[in-house]
Amino acid sequence: MTCPLIAQDRPIGFLFFTSNQKDTYREVHQATFRQIAAQVSAVIEKSRLYQRLIERNRQLVEDSRRLEQAASHDALTGVLNRGAIMGALESAVRDAAGSGQPVAVIMADIDHFKRINDGLGHPAGDAALKEFTRRLKSVLRQGDRLGRYGGEEFLVVVAGAARDAAVGTAERLRAAVAASFGAAAWTGADETPAGLVAAADRALYAAKNAGRNRVMAA
Repeated sequence: MTCPLIAQDRPIGFLFFTSNQKDTYREVHQATFRQIAAQVSAVIEKSRLYQRLIERNRQLVEDSRRLEQAASHDALTGVLNRGAIMGALESAVRDAAGSGQPVAVIMADIDHFKRINDGLGHPAGDAALKEFTRRLKSVLRQGDRLGRYGGEEFLVVVAGAARDAAVGTAERLRAAVAASFGAAAWTGADETPAGLVAAADRALYAAKNAGRNRVMAA
């Protein structure tokens, strides 16, 4: 005997009942099996609805994660964007002010980057930026934060690092990519995140003026 499974007036399957003897099923069996089929239909429909809810929730979580990623990360290189890296720096400075631990920033710049764009085109420039950030990430510590500050300038927040340690980190980064770097360390509660970045930026341009492909400390 075959009983259709119906949910919300839609067929969703069948139940098959078999017997090894002929003429086994009577009307009483049919009524009972129809009740069983109705109950099974309800369970299946609830299960399908629950599964759709689970899938919808998973999709919403994934969409939220992608939106958060897009809002805080640079679309080309995948590192933090300017707003996010400055937020990370502000948080690190607050932590440093509370704990007394040092924090430093490193400003990195690709030397003669305009020549790449002008001579080889912007796709080559994009490829250079991607490779640049890949190499930087390969030598950074897990707790260090890397962000694209603007154009070909990148900012690294190095928590727990005083001036000499920041210079050492900058030298490792420079060796990985052969570019110019300026480093600045937080000097106390009066030092603002913006001031720290400005000091690193001045050191960066001092490195460029001194011949490029070198590290200078503020």
